Amino acid sequence: MKQKTPEAMRPIVEAYAQYRGSKKAFCEEQGLAAHTLDYWRRKFSSSKEEPSGFIALEVGLGSLGSTIELHYPNGVR
Repeated sequence: MKQKTPEAMRPIVEAYAQYRGSKKAFCEEQGLAAHTLDYWRRKFSSSKEEPSGFIALEVGLGSLGSTIELHYPNGVR
């Protein structure tokens, strides 16, 4: 069994995205198992970097020496 490389599979996955027939028909045309196509589709979709909604903040030197004191309802500090 010949291993598939990302370079070989990316054009196939992109072609499938444009394909209007069934997955079974596409895989038969490509000589590919359906689970192999699914694997590479997941692999390529998970490698896309999604924005996290967080932004980077720089902490100034003045806040390095700050402390926090917690006061619990039972009197513990």
